[in-house]
This record gives sequence, structure tokens and C-alpha cells, in this order.
Amino acid sequence: MSHSLIRLYLILLPVFSLIAIILSTTRIVFGESFSQIYLLFLMCFELTFIALNYQKLLKNKCVLIFLFLLIPSLFVGIINNEMSRRHITDFIIPMIFISKVVIFSDYWPKENISNYFKYYSKVTFVFSLILIVFVYKAFASEGASRISIFPPLELTSVFYLYNNIPAFLLCILLVFLYGKRAQLISLMLVSFMVIFRLGANAKIIVIILLSFLSFGLFNFISDNPENMSVRRVTYTIENLDFSSFEAVNKLSAGRFAEVTTILNDMEPIHTFFGIGMGYSFELYTNSGELKKAANAHFTPLGLISKYGFFFTFYLYFFIFSQVYYALFKSKSRTAEISGYVVLFIVMESMFSYSLFVTSINAVLVGYIISTKKCIS
Repeated sequence: MSHSLIRLYLILLPVFSLIAIILSTTRIVFGESFSQIYLLFLMCFELTFIALNYQKLLKNKCVLIFLFLLIPSLFVGIINNEMSRRHITDFIIPMIFISKVVIFSDYWPKENISNYFKYYSKVTFVFSLILIVFVYKAFASEGASRISIFPPLELTSVFYLYNNIPAFLLCILLVFLYGKRAQLISLMLVSFMVIFRLGANAKIIVIILLSFLSFGLFNFISDNPENMSVRRVTYTIENLDFSSFEAVNKLSAGRFAEVTTILNDMEPIHTFFGIGMGYSFELYTNSGELKKAANAHFTPLGLISKYGFFFTFYLYFFIFSQVYYALFKSKSRTAEISGYVVLFIVMESMFSYSLFVTSINAVLVGYIISTKKCIS
């Protein structure tokens, strides 16, 4: 039963991520927010998935360490912050992450992940290509000047870089068109790392094709300055100004204000276990509107503000130790691909709240751990 449920979860995973493109578009463009209902449904599905695999979690060392480090922040949050559903979600989300890591670390030795890479990449690539038409029409219908949507192309991009260069170049184009700067920058950085490790002939081919793509994009940007995706890039270049708080905040799309607000809210004692679960902060948007936010785009600071230094340090140590093993110790090509994808997700989470939200992350971290078990 649990094995079949895991397979069902993996089959549905790219579908869930693609539905998020549609919901994000309707929320941003039309103000129709079904995201909360959808996220609640996903959380219930994942909790059911975890509950049916609970035997694997009860004695796992990493799960127990997560619990040990999270519980103090839960009590601190109850004391410091007004009671809300965020106390529950702030506790559940990291526990879902580590639980899935453990479940998949036990699953993958019995299954061939290469076939899953092909399935996931094909589904996300094809439907991201189809949905870009819907996204553009939706944004254009409301006269939007810029576009900003996360397509689920982290694994797809890296997998195709190793196996299908033309599809990889199209992935770069898609990420550019969807307009998420954090994802585009992270993709380029990871791509250069992968290219550096490729053989001499493969390097030459990839570099030549990337040069053609770069030339084509440059011409497209020059000829279409008002294009919504182009405006995401040109807006950043036009606003390169570090002379004042307002200029830096505008350039960072409000991220700088998040950082300064959180740092002002934190006191030295909060270093250990954070301000607590349920923490939220208020800040002014570029339009002058006061809004309340619960998750900082700069994920490390967001984690420290809620959970403290101890949990944040352990989380990143745990993730980077798997990335290090995958890239420098493992002899498996699929583990190497997984390591670069996890690194990709960590990089983009420096600018967006995606470390726990990107569901493929836990699947791949679990797979990397499973390769160690196979060796041992």
C-alpha cells in the first residue's frame, strides 16, 4: 500500500507543480486567490502520504533532530506571537520536508530514478511550454508590464543539460519568458558549474549553442523592449542604483526592506530559537501599501527569524552534506544530477521562498542519501 502511494505521489508531483503556475497567474492577474485552498489540499495530501509511511520515521535520527530543534521555537512562538494558523504551518512544513527525505531515501534503492527523471522532465517541459501561452495572454489581458511566475524546471533543466542540449536551451528560454530572475540567475550559475565538469567535446558544443542562444536573446531584447519578460530584465538594469535605501529596495523588489525589518525585530536572544513560529512582519510595498508577510524571500534570514540559528545551521549542513557527497564522492550520474538540482533550489531560495516549497527537493535529497546506503 505505502509503495503504491509513493508511486502515486511521484506521478502527481509534476502535475501539482504545473497547477501552481495556473493558480499563481490567476492570483497575480485577476486577484482570484484559490492558492490557500490548493495549498491546504496539498498539505493534507502530503500529511496523509507521510502518515501511511510513519513506520520509517519513528526512529530516524534526522527526524528526531528536527523535532528537537523545532519544539523550542514552537513554544517561543506561542509566547511571542499572536496565535494563528502559522504556528501550525511553520511547524508542519519543515517536518513534511524531512519526513519526505527519509521516506524517499528508503524508496529509491528499490526503484530506478532514471526513468522518473525522464517522466518528470518530459511532463514539466511540455506543459511549461504550453502554459506560457496562457500566462502571456492572461498578463497581457490586464495590461501587465512585467511577468513573474515560477515554472517547475529545476530538475528538467539540469537533466536536459546532461542528456538533451536543444531541450536544455529551450528550458533557459522558458525560464527567461516566465520572468523569475532568481530562477534564471540560479540556472545560469548551475549550468556553468555543470559545463565546467563536462568533457572537452561536450563543453565546446554547449558553449557554441549557448553563444547562439545568448545572441538570439540579445537581439530579441533589443527588438522587443516592451515585452513582459524583457521588462523584468531591463527594469533591473534601469534601476541599478545603490545610493539610498529606497533605490536598493526598489531594485530588490522589496527584499531589502524585508531584511531590515526582520533584523530590527530580532534581539540577541532570538539568535538561538528565533522570534518563534507564527512570526510575521509588516512592511511597505513600493506602491506605499502596508502589508503583512510571514515568509522572507531571503530564506536563511527567514529561517533564523522563525526557528533560530541552531535549526537553520543544521538544515543547511544536512542539505549541503548531501550535495557535497553527490558532486564529489558519488560515482552515480543520477546522484550528480540530483546534487546540482538541489544546489539550484538552494541558490534560488536565496531570493525567493522555495527551499521547502519546491517539492522535488526532498525527493532528490532522499535519493542522494539512498545512494550512500547502496554503497554501505
